[in-house]
Amino acid sequence: MAKLRQNRRCFAHCVQKQGSLVRDTFFMTFRYDLGDALAEHIDPAMNAANRLSTIVTKGTYAAGSWIATVTQHDAGFVTGTIGTAPATQAVAGIPWSLASGIDHLSALADSLQSARTIGYPLATLARGAMEAYGRAHFLVDATDTETLVKRWLATRLSDLKFASMSCEEPAEALRLEQLRDDLKSDASSLNFSAADTKLSFTALATAVHDHVYQGSDGSAEYSMLSAVAHAENSGIHRLSKLEQRDTSPGVNSARIEASDEFIGHVVSIAVTIHFKVLADCIQKFGDDVSQDHPLFASLAGVHSMLENC
Repeated sequence: MAKLRQNRRCFAHCVQKQGSLVRDTFFMTFRYDLGDALAEHIDPAMNAANRLSTIVTKGTYAAGSWIATVTQHDAGFVTGTIGTAPATQAVAGIPWSLASGIDHLSALADSLQSARTIGYPLATLARGAMEAYGRAHFLVDATDTETLVKRWLATRLSDLKFASMSCEEPAEALRLEQLRDDLKSDASSLNFSAADTKLSFTALATAVHDHVYQGSDGSAEYSMLSAVAHAENSGIHRLSKLEQRDTSPGVNSARIEASDEFIGHVVSIAVTIHFKVLADCIQKFGDDVSQDHPLFASLAGVHSMLENC
């Protein structure tokens, strides 16, 4: 890894020295090192998510923990379609949402480590991470079994909607649509309203941002990431910088790319939300989240670099 970083630094220096692209060599080095530090955190993070799956599979929960409390009243929400353990099914889906968010972080790390400058796609990856962690937070933030089951039904109905739309087999698509209708009927029989089981990933992403950055405007942040991801001029221009290139004697060209500040900001958002939500889930599943947890050690370098950039 150290040799790879050295090679990248040499590459950045040579590019600047030859004048083919005017670039801040320090930031290139910072970007590569940040990508390396983030990449080293992926395995510990995924191990933590897998550990939560194991806790659900074993079904032995720490006394007094959130997961023990919300799953002990499963019997009150049993229907023919929902099944015998809706709350348990709900908590079982949380590690999958975490895994999706971690996978987005892994892609962020790969992008930062790339010899090519990758800028605007980072907004798409950060937005995807916010949505994945938003879904996990949506479930783990439920205060009781009824709220958890309502929220889980909202995610299931959303899942089935897109599954039936993308299914190529007509018979299977009809089966999925029927299952979705049955779940709606079950929700009604439990006195859940249509609003209770409606899901908006924009709202989930906004909510998790506001949970992590209290007093901030998650809607504005999510809109900013979306503007860049959608190639809206306002987002692109606001977060860009103009770089000149000497292509041949007497001929100059220029290109617009994401600013250094934008890249650092996007990574900071994704990493901070990731850590807060993952730590919340570990704690609510009854595990210890002390300073000795591997997550703290593996993220220390990332946090240090972001604080000093």
